[in-house]
Amino acid sequence: MTENSPVPALATRENFLLDDRIRGVPPGTFGLDSSLVASQRWHPAAGRMSLPVLTLDEEAFIANRDLFLRYAREQGAMIAPHAKTPMAPDLARSLVEAGAWGTTVADIRQAAVMLKAGLTRLIVANEVGGSGGANRLAALVGVWPGVELFVFADSVAAVHALAEAWRANAKLPPLRVLVELGAGRAGARTTGEAEAIADAVDAAGGRLLIAGVATYEGAAAQPDPGRTE
Repeated sequence: MTENSPVPALATRENFLLDDRIRGVPPGTFGLDSSLVASQRWHPAAGRMSLPVLTLDEEAFIANRDLFLRYAREQGAMIAPHAKTPMAPDLARSLVEAGAWGTTVADIRQAAVMLKAGLTRLIVANEVGGSGGANRLAALVGVWPGVELFVFADSVAAVHALAEAWRANAKLPPLRVLVELGAGRAGARTTGEAEAIADAVDAAGGRLLIAGVATYEGAAAQPDPGRTE
């Protein structure tokens, strides 16, 4: 991108109405179509917007996105950026269209938001809980059968709950399970626990599939950079 070349705009696929019940929207705003936000020329420093509010420099975002995705390709890495902080489907879609492998979310509610926005390769980077959570996840996948969904499991009990929910609906596609190792933050604490989780997935009669392992690298950091590496 040169200094004078245009910055490609982030595509917005879904318009909705804004009012002052939404964080950041100036008081007295009612029924404003989201497609008209730019025409309002709101600015956080102008005093009209309710603070705190998250803002984005579109040119910087696109430059950082493209730089990081290029680096990932050069390293042979595929990434699924986490959407939980902005929870902005347009940003998540922009990353996928620019080359990200998929999208990561924190829970079933966030997965529903991304699915409605047309993002169908998702990692739920968390356990869904017991039978209630497993049944809610199954209900969501039943509405979106084309989803390619991956979910964490850190116990045999969690796997059993997922398997039961998936056996109850033969029309659901097999669920991909990542055995969570956690690196001391969560997940299986021993090799034996991880193997038991994998065995439980394998015993689910094809309703669940082992997709790999998951871990939280942040807890692996050490004061000595050499030890961290």
